[in-house]
Amino acid sequence: MTHVLYQLVKNPDQLHKLQEELAPYFTDGIVDYHTIQNLPHLNGIINETLRLHPPVPTALHRLTPPEGITVGGRHIPGGMTVWASQYVLGRSERIYPRANEFVPERWSTMPELVLDKTAFSPFSAGKSFLIFFFIKKKKNRHGLTVAAMNRSICLHRQIPGHAKHAQYSGRDCPPL
Repeated sequence: MTHVLYQLVKNPDQLHKLQEELAPYFTDGIVDYHTIQNLPHLNGIINETLRLHPPVPTALHRLTPPEGITVGGRHIPGGMTVWASQYVLGRSERIYPRANEFVPERWSTMPELVLDKTAFSPFSAGKSFLIFFFIKKKKNRHGLTVAAMNRSICLHRQIPGHAKHAQYSGRDCPPL
């Protein structure tokens, strides 16, 4: 959740889009999880944050094809297990064009910015991770909704020539 809030403070336009998407589902300070679980921008923000900031130091394990494969000029024989870091994959231009930008729309209205969907597996892969993944995503959706709609998402930092700490919120945040 920390990384989500960081990205929203750094990208206040995305926070504003999220608030607009959530507004019809947020009444009297209450939100029903079932009404927000498929909102494209909410899920895009969560996925984009997980892409840029994997929650655990995981790696995707793959088996090389029978004929082998050449990686970085080095031949790896067939039937070998290889792995790649989620952090590195999440920033690869060969997988995600504009890889170092926070673009939640890549998960909905801009699918051309995800060239290989199999590279996205922030909690590892396999049957055992599925339950954890869905529980974690459900909690993130709910927590993010409450934070975005009920709280002022602020950045506190010392700025030369100003009071010891300055507080900025939403669109008023200066660029980091």
